[in-house]
Amino acid sequence: MFERLTQQLLRLPRAAVIGWASGLILLIAFADVTVVVDVTLGFLYIFPLLLLGMALNAWQVVLAAALCTLLSDRLDPFPMEAQIGRDILIFLTLSMTGLLSMGMARSHRRETAAEQQLEFLIESSPAAILTMHSDGRIALANPSAHKLLAAEKDSLNGKNIAKYVPALASIGPARKNFRTEMQTRGQKETGEAFLADVFFSTYDTPAGPRLAAFLVDASVHLRERAEENLD
Repeated sequence: MFERLTQQLLRLPRAAVIGWASGLILLIAFADVTVVVDVTLGFLYIFPLLLLGMALNAWQVVLAAALCTLLSDRLDPFPMEAQIGRDILIFLTLSMTGLLSMGMARSHRRETAAEQQLEFLIESSPAAILTMHSDGRIALANPSAHKLLAAEKDSLNGKNIAKYVPALASIGPARKNFRTEMQTRGQKETGEAFLADVFFSTYDTPAGPRLAAFLVDASVHLRERAEENLD
């Protein structure tokens, strides 16, 4: 749930995130003035700092932490002998919170950008690329895979690879994390058989083992060599 909320916040425009954080700061400051309690409310500024870390750079985050510390100091002061120590603790806590949020946001954006680039490469690749669950169900098939197997657009997802490349269906979850290649028989959606060069590897995910495969129709090359030999 927290991961989903973070992703939604990162999709918001920078100005919207800053606006939400500013509203929280004003709300906490108002509560600091009106609510009479024996403890400081300064640590509540952690929440707007979490938001600001997603939209600001390092020095801006530190400046925002200093501003929130100043508000806490002026609106809800402790006795003089404890005030300085309290302010230092609040400032360090808010600064570290904002900087950690900034680092996580940057890391998430880099991962998202890398995933988008990988998705683009897969979708635009001239090679047929398939990923499969441990039971052989196809999880992802790019357009080239649909073209190679003579299948309609987006129709391969959820189908079992045994129908098209039976040798890949025999690779179960017991054999993990290996890479190899083979030449085997393949079959298109139309029933036409072809010789397939298959390069595949297994890998682990939180949802279980997966199999990724690159398929190339070797029949074309065989026909070309046969024609060259006849010539």
